[in-house]
Amino acid sequence: MRKLVLVLSAAVAAACGSSSSTPQPTALGGKIAGHPFTPVETRAMLLGSGSTPCEFPNPTGIGTITVGFKAVVIETASYGGVCGDLTSAVCQVHPNTQNATALVAKVDLLGGDPALGPGTYLASSDFSMIVTPGYGGWAETLAVGADPLTSVTTSTTVSGSIRLDAVPSPGSSPVTGHLALAFDGGNSLTGDFSAEYCTTGLPNACALAGTLFQAIAGGSTAQGICTPP
Repeated sequence: MRKLVLVLSAAVAAACGSSSSTPQPTALGGKIAGHPFTPVETRAMLLGSGSTPCEFPNPTGIGTITVGFKAVVIETASYGGVCGDLTSAVCQVHPNTQNATALVAKVDLLGGDPALGPGTYLASSDFSMIVTPGYGGWAETLAVGADPLTSVTTSTTVSGSIRLDAVPSPGSSPVTGHLALAFDGGNSLTGDFSAEYCTTGLPNACALAGTLFQAIAGGSTAQGICTPP
């Protein structure tokens, strides 16, 4: 009888799956500016032009062009209060800290409201690659020493991907996904994330869209969301 019970138990475990077979989240971490990086807080921001597209000067110099825009911005940092960075009108730097910002964006050059949902997006350090098929992602690291005026290091290149598993409406569930990013200098950021939205003090979506549009149109050398001092 004991043998029969063991056989039945094994059969049930095989049919239902054991708890050890459930994929476990991979902790987010890596190396930034040559130093180990372990996040303290990861937050997200959802921005979009909605039914009112952004309007920019036409690169041809004649008239204007309307652009539809939607983006998820994810910041992970070695300190708390990340939403203060994401919603600030100016670039924020904090002494003796590390952070990384990842962005996935969709741009509709015809002015529509683009859909941005789950998927894997290749990342580049060049904003103009956002509209390249298969891409859609951008990422950058920032390391600040004791003096934020003289000891700021940002990454210059990135490869890899940003995977979005869920992009819910703000105020409901967190944005979830996985980062697999390699930066210059042997730095990297990998692992799963679950980022609650920042929902107040959000910047104007068209300000970020303008930076992307200028890069796409070839009219800007800006390669980051903000430029530290």
